[in-house]
Amino acid sequence: MSREGKGRELGRGFWIVVLMVVGLGMAAGSVWAAEPYKIGAVFSVTGPTSFLGEPEKKTAEMIAEDINKKGGINGHPIQLIVYDDESDATKCLLMVKKLIKTDEVPVIIGPSLSGTSLAVVGEVEEAKVPMIACAASFKIVTPPEERQWVFKVAGSDSHVVEKLYDYMKSKGITKIAIMSPPTGFGDSGRAELLRLAPEKGMEVPSFISR
Repeated sequence: MSREGKGRELGRGFWIVVLMVVGLGMAAGSVWAAEPYKIGAVFSVTGPTSFLGEPEKKTAEMIAEDINKKGGINGHPIQLIVYDDESDATKCLLMVKKLIKTDEVPVIIGPSLSGTSLAVVGEVEEAKVPMIACAASFKIVTPPEERQWVFKVAGSDSHVVEKLYDYMKSKGITKIAIMSPPTGFGDSGRAELLRLAPEKGMEVPSFISR
C-alpha cells in the first residue's frame, strides 16, 4: 500500500475511534449524569376491567421504552412505576398513596376507571400531584375549582349523552328507558342521561340500575 493510502487508512481509523469515544461519552452522560424522571401510573391491569388497564399499561411501557432508547428527555431517562389496582377502588387509593408518599412521583397517569379515579381525586388534590385519569366521568374534573390537580384524556359522558340524544331525536325517538351498571361510570352516565333529558326534549319514564 502506498504512503498516501496508508495515510487515508490511518485517518479513517482515527475518526472511527473519535466517534466511538464521543458516542460512549454521550451514552454514559445520559445514563449516569442525569437523574431519571419518575412517572407514576396505576391501571386496572387485572380484574373485571383488565381489558382497559392491560393495554394502558403496555402502551405506557412501550412509550417509556421508546423515549429511553432515544436518549430520554434532555438526557434524563424515564423511570415508569406502574401498579395494578385490580379494578378495585380501595386498592387504587392505596396504590396512589404509595406512589405519592413512598415513590415520591411528581405526576400520575391513570386510573383506568371512573370509579377508581373518583376514589383518589381527594388524595391527589391534597398532595398537589397532577393526575391524568384515563376515565370519562365529568365528575373527575368537576367542579374545576376543586379539581385543580386532576385532568383526564377521555371525552366526558355529558358530551356523549348530548350527541346520543341529538341522534335519537333526528330519528324521531323521544322516549327512552335507561339501564346502567352500579359503577362510577354507570352512576355518572345515568345522572347525565336524566339531567339532560328535559333540555333535549327526551322523556325517561323509568330506569334500571344493575
